[in-house]
Amino acid sequence: MTCGITANRPFNLDYAELNMEYTYSAQEYLAERVAAFVYAVPLALIAAAELIVKNGLFLVFNAAVFVIKTVTWAVLKVIEVVSSYFGAQASGGGLQLISTHFTADDLITFRSALRLATSSENRAQVFLEHLAYSLWFDQATQTVNVQDMNREGHPTLCLQIAEGGQVLSIKVDGVDQAVFPPEYEACMYPCFMKSLEVSSNYLKEGDNIAIRVIRRGLCEIPEYHLDELGRELQVGNRTPSLHLQFLTNSLDRDEGIDAGGPRRDYFDDLMRGLLLNKGELRFVAQANATLRMPVTADPYRNNRLPDISQIERPLYQKLGAAMMLAYRSNGALLVGRRFEDALFRAAFSLTPAEADMQFANLTPAAKLRMSRAILQAREANTRVVDLLEAAHLDEAGWAEAAAIAEMTEGWPADFEFEQGNAEHERQVLEGLRTVLFGEVGRYLAPIHAIAKGITDTRRRWNIIGEAIDWRVFSDTIQGRIDGATIANSLQINEGPAITPHLRQKVEWIREWLQDPATPQDDIREFVKFATGSSSLGQGARIRVSSQAVGYGQVLVPAAVGHSCFSTIDLSAQPCAYGRHNDHTKQNFLLALKELSLTQAGNYFMG
Repeated sequence: MTCGITANRPFNLDYAELNMEYTYSAQEYLAERVAAFVYAVPLALIAAAELIVKNGLFLVFNAAVFVIKTVTWAVLKVIEVVSSYFGAQASGGGLQLISTHFTADDLITFRSALRLATSSENRAQVFLEHLAYSLWFDQATQTVNVQDMNREGHPTLCLQIAEGGQVLSIKVDGVDQAVFPPEYEACMYPCFMKSLEVSSNYLKEGDNIAIRVIRRGLCEIPEYHLDELGRELQVGNRTPSLHLQFLTNSLDRDEGIDAGGPRRDYFDDLMRGLLLNKGELRFVAQANATLRMPVTADPYRNNRLPDISQIERPLYQKLGAAMMLAYRSNGALLVGRRFEDALFRAAFSLTPAEADMQFANLTPAAKLRMSRAILQAREANTRVVDLLEAAHLDEAGWAEAAAIAEMTEGWPADFEFEQGNAEHERQVLEGLRTVLFGEVGRYLAPIHAIAKGITDTRRRWNIIGEAIDWRVFSDTIQGRIDGATIANSLQINEGPAITPHLRQKVEWIREWLQDPATPQDDIREFVKFATGSSSLGQGARIRVSSQAVGYGQVLVPAAVGHSCFSTIDLSAQPCAYGRHNDHTKQNFLLALKELSLTQAGNYFMG
């Protein structure tokens, strides 16, 4: 049994979409709504007929009311857009909204959030906080109004936005505009971001954190969501559980219940957003690598380790708290295989007392220990750390140190080291530190803040005395993403419905997962489709069942995913859907990618 179907696939941050040119004329909108009207009437009549046939004539009255309501709704929509169409014609033709940032989703959420904010004094105040614009929703004209308080005369932009995100009219101080005024683009973007913020809700109730969010906001404003989640994790002395309710762009409840899948989607999307978003936090990967490490904005220079800002520090600490939540969830929440093991080896090289210190007060010994942990995790040479940690260097040690120090940029070409010369020894040690911290120095302050967040959370949940191995911690919260592990995790739910055709398709999936040519991103999408996370927890299984038949359900050649239960359904018999079929391995894998992994139609949320 499925928990419910959602219209939203796992969020993919599509930069092409964020830079699209969006054009929608009043004529096109009119045609769309007329078509909807023509389509709705026969559907309503068919539904009424089914009620009568199934339940008897005593439901004729209810069926008639249903038909009248549907027809009335469609007529009102047509009247609404016809009037806006003629208004657009009078002002010089169809409207165009052209921007590098606007999408229909942005406009729908902005309209819905501002409408809600205007009807609630408290939310209106939150919505306006830190924005240099006066915003309101006019109930009489059903328009969004933005008054720029920074510009002379405080001009007002008035937008009539349809429920589907179409702009029906644009006015500036009452004067009709044929296109969106470009000078207002800068003020609209923060309004869109604020709309995502005020439409979100985090509430700690006992040992549960109830979360209501628009899913795309996890990738568009991830640091806001990390801050909100981290704030709730700081309350209470027991490990909480998450309960998710995704919202549509119009702030309605998305279909489906949270039996595990949505909270995994939430956590995975949040972590992906943090790594993709160009906000306060910074994450970089080594050349030709995909796993990330947190870094400072500035590099090591002038014999000084860079630190993080007072804005970054609490966010990194909350990231550590979120990681600890994933660890305590026993695989129910995963951050995904996104970070280098070096991050966790360095974080757990610190004692709780060292994690509690300000980074600037951290001892040189602790900083060298963190550096060694990073190099060891990367299987790199740690000799420079050995030399810096040595209390005394003999002649051979000084010679080796000098040879390493001479590799630093700007080292004097005529330098000749003299052992016992205090100034020469100081220069060599400074050169060693430049070599070491030039490579790993940017990682230390963010990792220290993450370690602080982990330590504080362990202390709050009374598990500070529990020994945690960094390898176990990394594998537990990140899961696995290698093709062989995912292939071996597939387990068929045996029963009379399992056929040779279904078994063959499972083998095709296993071969595809283990094929070196299969992109890692495709494997991540498959795991996310099946489980809600982009990696697989330790010992986790992806179960395979036969697609249900009957009750009007149609077999599809791809897969149906139930992320709540980490299960996919495959058809037991050969079938086709549109241009796709599962008659050959090539055709089946194409259907799997195009119907299951990239479209919403067969994605079931648990």
